[in-house]
Amino acid sequence: MDVSKAPQDEPANQDAKGDDLAPANGKNDEKASFEKGIKEGEEILNIINNGGAGAPPIRVVKEDWQKVGHIKTSTREYEVENVHTDWQVIKIGDGATILPVIEKDGKKYIVLEFKPDPSVGQWVLQLPAGGRDANEDSKTTAERELEEETGYKAANLTLFMHDMHFLPARLDQREDVYLATGLTEGYRHLEYEEQPIKVCVFPEELVEVLLKQNKITDFRTVAVLSQYFLRERDKKDMGLLRS
Repeated sequence: MDVSKAPQDEPANQDAKGDDLAPANGKNDEKASFEKGIKEGEEILNIINNGGAGAPPIRVVKEDWQKVGHIKTSTREYEVENVHTDWQVIKIGDGATILPVIEKDGKKYIVLEFKPDPSVGQWVLQLPAGGRDANEDSKTTAERELEEETGYKAANLTLFMHDMHFLPARLDQREDVYLATGLTEGYRHLEYEEQPIKVCVFPEELVEVLLKQNKITDFRTVAVLSQYFLRERDKKDMGLLRS
């Protein structure tokens, strides 16, 4: 099944919406929108089916790259430690990944981000994720990153996968993964480097097609979505056994 031929649902009004008041911090942040997410998903699907053609350019200048050993960005610093003659480990700190699911009119939708990745030189589909701030537990990180990057707030954050190693032998990072449900629309609070992120909403069955066709290539996202669809299939199988 080609994703270009996958069924497209007409967007419907969300069951629970956040209020329309401006964000308390006074910033002109973008409001989350189920309808806009569906539209963004359709546009991004066309880009993916065209091999990436039509995606905005990724601009990285030579000065943006620094020598391995000490890496400094606007918000974080990374130390590279030689732990073996063939290994370098970047000390990046722990984080959290979020799997946001919207249930609407008997159907499920998954919220994904379409963002530029300078390391591979292309735009990629990913789940929301981010690093833990000081004195922050992983659930708080998940709640904060979900709202900052997508604008959605979750009534329920359920631990879905625990203590995952994102890239062993290269990063010391460990991540917890949370399933976010009961989503309501709030405001995004993006940092400068996150401004290009597009938030898209796909029907659950379309995400599974994208996954099977290798249109989602981020390892973290592939692992979490694969586990999600396995568990969903197990639920259906158990339901058939009980009936």
